[in-house]
Amino acid sequence: MQVPKQLSGSLLVEALLASALFALIITGVVGAVIYGQQSTSFAGSHNRAILLAEEGLEATRNIRGTEFANLTDGTYGLAIVSNQWSLSGSSDTTDIFTRQIQISTINTTTKQATATITWQQNPQRTGSVALTTYFTNWQDISSLTGDWSNPLQIASIDIPYGQDGIKIQIQEDYAYVIRDGGNPDFIIIDISNPASPSIKSSLQIEGSQGNIAVLGDYVYLASEADLIIIDVSNPSSPVVVTTFNTGAPISNASGIFAEGSYVYMVGKNEEEENSVLVIINVSTPASPTSLSSLDLYGRGKEVIVMDNYAYAATDDNEKDLQVADISYKNSPNSYGELNLPESGNAVTITGTDTTIAIGKNDGTLITVDVSDPSQPSLLGSKDTGDDINDLSIGNNLLFLATGQSGKEFQIFNLTPEEVGFAAAAGDLNGIAYDADTDRAYAVGNDNNEEFIVLAPQ
Repeated sequence: MQVPKQLSGSLLVEALLASALFALIITGVVGAVIYGQQSTSFAGSHNRAILLAEEGLEATRNIRGTEFANLTDGTYGLAIVSNQWSLSGSSDTTDIFTRQIQISTINTTTKQATATITWQQNPQRTGSVALTTYFTNWQDISSLTGDWSNPLQIASIDIPYGQDGIKIQIQEDYAYVIRDGGNPDFIIIDISNPASPSIKSSLQIEGSQGNIAVLGDYVYLASEADLIIIDVSNPSSPVVVTTFNTGAPISNASGIFAEGSYVYMVGKNEEEENSVLVIINVSTPASPTSLSSLDLYGRGKEVIVMDNYAYAATDDNEKDLQVADISYKNSPNSYGELNLPESGNAVTITGTDTTIAIGKNDGTLITVDVSDPSQPSLLGSKDTGDDINDLSIGNNLLFLATGQSGKEFQIFNLTPEEVGFAAAAGDLNGIAYDADTDRAYAVGNDNNEEFIVLAPQ
């Protein structure tokens, strides 16, 4: 049977189209496999680069621990000399990775350290990871030129609409404030001249804000069950980068701390009558990821991180201070605990080097030796008179925001013994001390002075 020429031509065209389509499918499948393999390889290299950057910052911390003067501005590699880390050359290499540590001065007592890892993934693709942290010379009291035995309020700001100031953090020329609701409830204040502060910008943030941390170009808010990340690289125009649900059973988050590429949050475990510590990777701020969580006793109020340990203040009557080993961010472990004197609940915590300070809601101020984090030990305690709402530390002094009438602002040494105090117009809820300017900045309940600046004589 003879096939008509027209039909024969159609069959030929169909065969060619089928062959072309098959070739496209095969090409797509092969391309997808190759791309997937390359993506997996890149992800593995990226994760290893992050580990090398974290190691670089920890090594720099150890170098700082030997002597702060070792952190000289410049770009370095790392080497081990006589079983100790040291800054050496302009870079170091591990396999395909090149690491550089850049040290720069922020102020007289603070250095910024950035660990940058670069590598050549393939001839067409390069990779780069950079982590930044800050190191403070807390032992340098040379900038403490004033007399904090009789502090003075030198400035204040009336933030519109009268909501109470809750917490405050300081970085360089700016103070970052959260308030108890209202519009706005996130405010950036220019403190380049502490005697004449001014509101730089503000935002209205959804939800109830529990606490605040700031690191580099980003502010991190503990907001109920969420982490809110705000880009403050332009202080005149802050932008919410993301609102991230941690995925952990956390609610009423009240404590937050940022270091390197991680954020640590504590709050109530919504499924149990206890609390939870959550560790979040924020190396890509627009796309954070939850790494792990650890159940705590009682309800966590605040958390700080020093070296490879997280210290949580909780309301548990027998384990007010709880320590977690966070050396491995994917699997934190309970490491130590301490039952603190008096019956009040721990609500705020701060620390430096081997000393932790904790404030209770019955007015008890407690200092703790954590030179061995697995066995924290009591240094001393003092009754301050009323609720301690927040603590800040600097130049071997503790700065307290309290509810004690006539002594809302208090200063103690690390013993602790009282150094001085001052009255504020209302209860103070948040406090932050800046060692470079030797000034304390506080937020509180007074509708006309939600933000105040305090100075020594």
